[in-house]
Amino acid sequence: MIDNAFHDEIDAALKCVAPSWPLQNTVAVNPFWYMKDRSFNEALSSLESATHAPLVWPLDHYLKDLEGGRISEAALERALADESKVSSAPIPETIDELIEASRNEIHAEAGHPTTLILSCAEAFVFEKQWGETIINECGKHAAAYFDRRQAIAGLPSARNNEGFFESWKQEISFDRSMDFFGLTGLRDCAREFVGASSREAIAAMLHELAIHSHTERVLYMQRLITTVIGWATHFRFHEWQAELTNTATHIQTEDLLAVRMIYDLACFRAANEMKQRRPEIDMAIAHWKKSLQAELHTLSLRRIWLRAAEYSFQNTAAVLLQGFTSSQASLPASGSPSFPELTTNASGEENPWMHVVFCIDVRSELLRRHLELSDSGIETSGFAGFFGMPVGYQKSTEARETSRLPALLAPAFHLEESAVCSHSYDLRARTFTESYFRNLRKAPISSFLFVELFGILALGRVLRRNLTNLRRLFGIRVLPQRFRDHGFDHTDPYQRAGIPHADRVQLAENALRHMGMRRFAPLIVLAGHGSVTANNAFGSSLDCGACGGHSGDINARLLASLLNDRDIRASLAERSMSIPDETVFVAAVHETVTDEIYLLDNKSSSARERDLVKRAQEVFAKASLAARKERQVSRTRRPTALPHRRAHDWSEVRPEWGLAGNAGFIAAPRSRTRGVNLNGRFFLHDYDWRYDTDFQTLRLILTAPMVVASWINLQYYASTVAPQVYGAGNKTIHNPVGEFGVVEGNGGDLRVGLPLQSVHDGERFVHEPLRLSVFIEAPLEEIERIINQNEAVRQLVDGEWLHLLVIDESGAIKRREAHIFETVPGPG
Repeated sequence: MIDNAFHDEIDAALKCVAPSWPLQNTVAVNPFWYMKDRSFNEALSSLESATHAPLVWPLDHYLKDLEGGRISEAALERALADESKVSSAPIPETIDELIEASRNEIHAEAGHPTTLILSCAEAFVFEKQWGETIINECGKHAAAYFDRRQAIAGLPSARNNEGFFESWKQEISFDRSMDFFGLTGLRDCAREFVGASSREAIAAMLHELAIHSHTERVLYMQRLITTVIGWATHFRFHEWQAELTNTATHIQTEDLLAVRMIYDLACFRAANEMKQRRPEIDMAIAHWKKSLQAELHTLSLRRIWLRAAEYSFQNTAAVLLQGFTSSQASLPASGSPSFPELTTNASGEENPWMHVVFCIDVRSELLRRHLELSDSGIETSGFAGFFGMPVGYQKSTEARETSRLPALLAPAFHLEESAVCSHSYDLRARTFTESYFRNLRKAPISSFLFVELFGILALGRVLRRNLTNLRRLFGIRVLPQRFRDHGFDHTDPYQRAGIPHADRVQLAENALRHMGMRRFAPLIVLAGHGSVTANNAFGSSLDCGACGGHSGDINARLLASLLNDRDIRASLAERSMSIPDETVFVAAVHETVTDEIYLLDNKSSSARERDLVKRAQEVFAKASLAARKERQVSRTRRPTALPHRRAHDWSEVRPEWGLAGNAGFIAAPRSRTRGVNLNGRFFLHDYDWRYDTDFQTLRLILTAPMVVASWINLQYYASTVAPQVYGAGNKTIHNPVGEFGVVEGNGGDLRVGLPLQSVHDGERFVHEPLRLSVFIEAPLEEIERIINQNEAVRQLVDGEWLHLLVIDESGAIKRREAHIFETVPGPG
């Protein structure tokens, strides 16, 4: 009988699975998102038991950091004291005892490697390598189920909106693959559940396996689902989208769990036929529990070191933010010395001639700093890269509308691209033709003849590409193809979509208010960001997370069109938000591989505007060159190709480092960070609480940008500490599957997270896995009020999924620990 407790067990087991987005719009995801109701320490202890993967860096790494000065003794003492308050296991009392205990653990782990056991049954039949075969089989069936017009003959069950469990039962009735591998009883197992739902089947299998206690059931199901966690995340993505749009879906993660359990049940029965009975399985469970106790103790030591590394990072950052706000200071990059060097820096002018609004992405920090250093008349600020435009956007060359806003939100408006004038050709017809030829290239027979028959048609593209490369070689800046308007009109698509004037005014007002824009320079550049790479399945992971895994050029164009509209400006003036007539907004895009800034749609109407644009382009070119030189060595000392070459090289596995190194988030006035070299490790959101009278902007920052930054941070964290589980593996052996994911080699589990090359330079990891340290300059009581009113934010803060630090009016920085704020010292 299925009761509420059983449903709770399945839900608890599946909390270890977060959604993952398709390759077309890869969004950085916190892989522990559904476990945020537990503390960081509790969740990681549970997941280490389920995955047999270390979720904190090894102890020997932290010992090296202590010797190298990256972890200070003061931070280590503080971490020991804080961990003693929350740890149920005994921990060392002094630094010397901690070092000795850590070295003992390293020697113990080296002498007694952990045996990888993921299920009761497989513990007895692993010599047949059924575990790997089962994962491949699950992947084969899942790939066929999610196929959307890639295969010549798809599954009828997938087209008929049947669940995966029902679809698999139909397929397995005639699929004899496992018979070949010796698991002849699989199809008999499947037939027993022909009329059962996935949950009914799971309940029956747990009963037959004699796994009765709540803890063992949850752990058993977690271990099985994490063997196919990549495919599970894709199931979860469909559930997420259905919940976000308030629609029903037949795709359920529990269906995959039921299928995976049937394979395991068949293994269990095969083990019984081999005269290996239940007492031996009980011994295996006892072995797991014994090994888990040792792992939990090791984790408690690693937690201390992780906390100490985070405190050291915070203490160094605190010095820069408190005492040297008028100086050029440097935060260490990964692998750099612990303490900063300081040099002088000029502050900005009272009346800047240009204001550039960047996304808060950590890659913009470096470019913002070089822009301000190159010209004291330039002001920069950071804002969420979708620029407050909550839209779904339908491009003429794309089959479906794409959401150009954070994945946490649903689009409020739906817009379509519109042609400026009639073309000499129909772009949609051209797109259809290109799609037709791409399909011919993939088909089984035509693929062998494609080059001979149609290769000549690629001549024009080859010539254009070579001409573009020659222009770049001679220093001529060429706007990348993906950012061009292709003859389409981006001016005020809101009006064309029939969106009322009042709503458009409200969008513009909200954007300006939350940006904190109180004075208007003659030229205001709205710079979204995007990445240009070649032959890169994970290319969208380098785009803007705030834009739903797309480049930010569309959003920048949308806001610029609103703010340049005279009627909108007149209505804003009635709301006491006057934009000077001489101010012009220009959309731009920061191409993150080359650090070039390209102005978009800059058809200036006056000589004055043309002069401003020309001056801006000159400054951008100078700052981009300086940024490229610094970024070239900011993450690794290994020699790399020039950025422009990396962007277009089909063999390049590391076109850029993306957000590697991210560790902090700052919401404060730019005066707090201007001139400080934060080494691309902070998300920078401009915010001045003195002008936020109702603290709605503060609420927005804590509930949206901070959460998105935490997602990014924890994805990089997980992909670094446990790349075999939460990483996407090796790019050089990736094979795309269904245009929504990749596998390594010719099958197996879907690989999610970040590829190894995104966090590792071939010799060492370039990302330091630290939880996000969030610095907010705002009143303590308002921050606490917002935290307590938002459950997700409260869980992240109270559960220590991130660190919250507050900058008070005096500039002192206080860290929130168990609802108490304590002053953060400098590095010692």
